[in-house]
This record gives sequence, C-alpha cells and structure tokens, in this order.
Amino acid sequence: MNRKTSFYLYLLAAFVNLIAALLFLTSIGAIPKIAGLLFFASFCVHLIRAMKLKKSENHN
Repeated sequence: MNRKTSFYLYLLAAFVNLIAALLFLTSIGAIPKIAGLLFFASFCVHLIRAMKLKKSENHN
C-alpha cells in the first residue's frame, strides 16, 4: 500500500473514532463516557500518525 492511501486510511479511521467518541460522550452513564475517552484517544493517535506520514511524504 502506498503512502497516500495509508494517509487517507489514517484520516478515515481518525474521523470514525471522533464520531464514535462524540456519540459515547453525549450518552448517559460512566461506562460510555470512559469508552468515549478511549475513542477520543484513538482519534488523537490516528491523527498524529496521519500528520507524521504527511510530513515524511513532504520530505521525500
């Protein structure tokens, strides 16, 4: 898989995690809120990976 495809897959995964995080954080209860925070953390990780991949793509 080339870098451009990986970049878009990381972005897609990031935004899917963001939507899931927002849905869980708006629900009632402690367990969904914890799950929402985990989804938000996953969103941040995917976004950082996508930015690193884009940065390395620009250097080459």
